[in-house]
Amino acid sequence: MKKKLCMIDAQNLWYTPKNNWNMKVDYKKLSVMIKRNCVQDVDLYIYLVLDPLVSSDYFISLLKSAGYKPQLKFIHQTDGTRFGNTDWCADMIADGKQIIRNGEYDSISVVSGNSIFQELFRYAKAMGCATEMCCFKEDYSEKLWKSVDKAVFLGKNMCF
Repeated sequence: MKKKLCMIDAQNLWYTPKNNWNMKVDYKKLSVMIKRNCVQDVDLYIYLVLDPLVSSDYFISLLKSAGYKPQLKFIHQTDGTRFGNTDWCADMIADGKQIIRNGEYDSISVVSGNSIFQELFRYAKAMGCATEMCCFKEDYSEKLWKSVDKAVFLGKNMCF
């Protein structure tokens, strides 16, 4: 039996709870929910944007203890000015294609409502993988929803 690849866009997940309820995602609950809904083994890759001037060690250790494989991107500092591309989407798509190409997974789930992931889902389907999106109903692309085999919507109960 092959495994499920689950790629989590933490930046996308941050905005909906923050803007709608002034809350944050409970990543432990998210991990439990994803694993509970899988009939096969699942690898949880979480893509994070971090400020190198703020310690994230504790948060990263919590994610790892919940079963996540953190992928990190830092906002670079020059003379106290922040700069850099903090958007993970293109990197997530490239990583997803490469991981799927290796043949270890027969399904992919992206935890994000961003329509840019249609490209990854098209590729995954062409490679014979089942596709799934998981996101907040308050913030998803209908185009993305129409491009997947299954959609799972998160609710306020996934936050604290």
